[in-house]
Amino acid sequence: MIKVFQEKIKNIVLFILILSILQSIYSFKKIWQTRNWISTTAIVTDITLPDGDILGTYTDENNIIHSNVPLYTDFSYQGHRKDASLIIGKTVKIIYNPINKKTDKNYRFYYYLSIIISILLSCIYRKITKNCKL
Repeated sequence: MIKVFQEKIKNIVLFILILSILQSIYSFKKIWQTRNWISTTAIVTDITLPDGDILGTYTDENNIIHSNVPLYTDFSYQGHRKDASLIIGKTVKIIYNPINKKTDKNYRFYYYLSIIISILLSCIYRKITKNCKL
């Protein structure tokens, strides 16, 4: 009975580990693509519905103001009739490419977190398989 339970736990951790590794690959790719991008804050000026595109104003590294530019897409607004006025005027963290001025929401913390979780899950899975003698 205990061996069956251990095997189920091992399979669940393996499944979560595989998903986590896939997310980490995506995260590493995004970190690499945005490695030279600059972090700043922007003020949300509008949301296009039903697309969910967030428009805003930010100041770049050369103190040039970019007004009413697409910042990122918020998928929670996509196809929904949410009250967009709740987010208008709020400050959000973004990253932007200084060369082509492309912007995105600053998800770097979550990208690094997913990589750390994958490493921890790998250690846990290794410990489980080492201790499990089936």
